[in-house]
Amino acid sequence: MNRRSLQIAVLAALTLGTIGLRVSGSSPARTVQAETVAERVVQPMILSSGQLAYVREVPLSSEVIGRVAQVLVHEGEHVQQGQLLLTLDASALRAEVEQNQARLSASDIQIEQMQLKVETLTREFGRTEELARSQFVGPAALDEARHKLRSAQVDLRASHENRRQALAQLSIAQQHLGKTEVRSPLTGTVVAVPIRVGETAIPSTGGIPGSQLMSIADTSAMVAEVQVDESEISSVSVGQRARVHPAAKSSAGLEGRVLSVGLAPKAGAQQRSYLVRVQLAGNADALRTGMTCRVELFSSGLAPTLAIPLQAVLTDGSSASEAGAAREAGRGAADGAGQVWVVNGGRVERRDVRLGLSDDTYQQVLSGLRPQDRVVTGPSRLLRELVNGDSVREDGGKAGTRDTARGDAQGQAGEARS
Repeated sequence: MNRRSLQIAVLAALTLGTIGLRVSGSSPARTVQAETVAERVVQPMILSSGQLAYVREVPLSSEVIGRVAQVLVHEGEHVQQGQLLLTLDASALRAEVEQNQARLSASDIQIEQMQLKVETLTREFGRTEELARSQFVGPAALDEARHKLRSAQVDLRASHENRRQALAQLSIAQQHLGKTEVRSPLTGTVVAVPIRVGETAIPSTGGIPGSQLMSIADTSAMVAEVQVDESEISSVSVGQRARVHPAAKSSAGLEGRVLSVGLAPKAGAQQRSYLVRVQLAGNADALRTGMTCRVELFSSGLAPTLAIPLQAVLTDGSSASEAGAAREAGRGAADGAGQVWVVNGGRVERRDVRLGLSDDTYQQVLSGLRPQDRVVTGPSRLLRELVNGDSVREDGGKAGTRDTARGDAQGQAGEARS
């Protein structure tokens, strides 16, 4: 066969192949990843941010003005309830106590004098009364003796009241003297000591220098304090599951439970929000109070429902992987319409679905799919390029891995429900 004959034969073969493909309507199968539609627990969550704090932290301030004489503990030291932490210079208050003790002693002496006077005048009144009965003295002398006795009795009662006043002043002075010794209100750890020896302690809560002596905290338990908007606070309750992501830790987060939900909105905020405290269940040794964190609050008590992976859903012509990114930014999926690609007999068909709640992995499907349907989950670029009737084949390795992950997710969802 000469060269020209060979060229004609090759051209004829290519032409026949093209005609054969057009006649059969076939095209190369496109490789996709797919997952089976099944019932899962979809747990929507509320995202919020805040900071960490110890469950119980007590800032100590002075109740009297005084110069700091001793600081007996240091930051990080473990202390017992009632342990002496700090002392103030007590010389002035000690002198005040002695002064009031002297006033109390003077009151006792005055009472003793008035008692003697009353006893004397009582005897004089008795004698005058007898003389009046014998008519040796007139009524005027008897009235005068009675008046002197009653005046002395009034003075005695006044002396007793003066003594009560002196005793109260002494008690106040002794209390002030006792407040020069600052003791720990709980067993815990010293987390801050802003005061120094020689500085003046001031009884104030205004944050001025000298108003805070130190802080004692129970560091064995920590909470995340976050503000939840009024539109979402009704979905938060005590005991609800949460996950805390401290900025200082790059791990997958720490599990937690809602400890308390505020009843009053945050004061002074333009947008009403409520304080929610989440107690951490994991190891918080490396964390410190005041650290920033992000908190995910999960809905609880939800029953399994028909759901598909987020990346399988098409909304407004884009894949739900992009919708998932929007949800991470705080725009949670609401009831709405969407589409999915369903694998049927080696080909795909676009099917309309009605969507419900979503979490960070799955989207609830209210209608449009049945259990055991196979939906295309990727690749994400291919989801936007498919057309009805395209021939596809499933990536067995990735699909199998996906189904295994789905089983693990269902197991975790069961644990979440418990």
